[in-house]
Amino acid sequence: MVMGASSPMAMDPSQVPAAPPPPGLTSDFDNPDNCKHANIVLHSVVMGASTIAVLIRLYTRINIKKCMGADDWLAILSWALALEFSVVMAYGTVWGFGMHRWDIRASEIVEAYKWLAIAQKSYFPLILSVKMCLLFGYLRMFKVDRVTRWSIFAGMVACGIFYTVTFFVDLFRCKPIQSAWDPTVKGTCMSYDVFPDATGAFNIISDFYILWIPLPPVLRMNMPLARKIRIGLTFGLGFL
Repeated sequence: MVMGASSPMAMDPSQVPAAPPPPGLTSDFDNPDNCKHANIVLHSVVMGASTIAVLIRLYTRINIKKCMGADDWLAILSWALALEFSVVMAYGTVWGFGMHRWDIRASEIVEAYKWLAIAQKSYFPLILSVKMCLLFGYLRMFKVDRVTRWSIFAGMVACGIFYTVTFFVDLFRCKPIQSAWDPTVKGTCMSYDVFPDATGAFNIISDFYILWIPLPPVLRMNMPLARKIRIGLTFGLGFL
C-alpha cells in the first residue's frame, strides 16, 4: 500500500506513516527502500568473525597456556554483550530499523523506538567491556614498565567512570523511563543535545589513547628496529 503525506492522521495508525515523507516522495509500507538485510548481514558477519576469534583465544588459554586471566573473562563478556546487541539490532528490523520513518507505520514506530532505546543502552556496557579487555591484556603483557602500568590504570579509571555515568544518565534521563521512546506517555526528559557529541568525542579520544599505550614500551625494547616496527604495526592495526 502506498500513502502520501496528505493522509489524515485520524485514520487507522496501521495505515498512516510515522512521519510525512519529503516533497516528491510517498510512503511505501510494502516495498520500502531499506537497509534491513544489509544490517542483518553486517551483524552476522561481524559476530561470526568475533566468535571464531574468541574460540581461538579460549582454546589457546585453556589448552596451551593452562590459565585464564581477567582479560579472557572480559573477552567472553564482550562477546556475549556483542551477541545481545546484534540480536537486538537484527530483531529491530522487524519494527523498522534501517528504514525511513515515512515507510514505517505509525502503529509500529513506538515499538521501533523502544528497541532502539534498548540497543543504545546495551552499547555502553559493551564498549566498556571491550576497552577493559584490552587494558587488562596490556596489564598482563607490560608487568615491569611502571609508566605504562600507570597509563593503563588511568585508562581503566577514565573508561569505567565515563561509561558507567553515561549508562545511568541515558537510562534515567526521562521520567518515567518509558517516555524516552513512547510519546503517548507523559514525562520529562533531560536535554539530549550534547550527549551524542560528548560520547563520540570520548570514544575517539579513549580509542587513540588505548591504542597508543603499548607503542612507547615497544619502541624502548632491546631488539632490532625492524622487529619493533612490526610489533608496533601489529598494535597499530587497531587504528583501522
